[in-house]
Amino acid sequence: MHHYFSRFYALGLCSCLLYGCTSNNSSTAGNQSASSAPATNVLTPKGATNFSSKEANFAIYFPGKVTPSQSAGSSQWGDYQTFTYSCKAPSVSYVVIATTIPSGVDTSDPVSFINGVQKGLLKSSGATIDRSRELTLNTTPGRELYTTIKAGGNTGKSRVFIFVTPTISYQIMAVGLDGEFQTSQAQTQIEKVLGSFRLLAK
Repeated sequence: MHHYFSRFYALGLCSCLLYGCTSNNSSTAGNQSASSAPATNVLTPKGATNFSSKEANFAIYFPGKVTPSQSAGSSQWGDYQTFTYSCKAPSVSYVVIATTIPSGVDTSDPVSFINGVQKGLLKSSGATIDRSRELTLNTTPGRELYTTIKAGGNTGKSRVFIFVTPTISYQIMAVGLDGEFQTSQAQTQIEKVLGSFRLLAK
């Protein structure tokens, strides 16, 4: 059943880029600006990785077989590509979605862009935020979300990292049924997977 939630969240995440574009290219979008950005927590990748993507320029540890997919789209700001990598573990599913940012999008205010990505995630998946915090992955700006989604009579939980570079928007997600997601074994694995994510030098 947790695989159902991972597909549901992935559908939402795939559309998030456009919300980020809308937010960052609108004079009224977003409720945070770069000048008023909250204090951040600096993450340093840790642990070994066993998977890397040259196309999306990242590496991560996955606890099982990885299923990749790729799609292309266009918007009023230009064309973009989306690279999706999913892994189904016994209690938790993991998804990394990397979307190239169209050339017409200004990412100089990453907080506003991330606000838009977050808005797209919540609107598309129907999730609600339990808590969040600002992050940087070394020096790359981002945000961490803990969310809840109710669907089909079940409650799902997720932990999501959002990071934005000048050229790619990343969403790294762990998702599962509430009870399975909250076990100490699952939490240890989630920390290992999400904590291993790193961007590769070009």
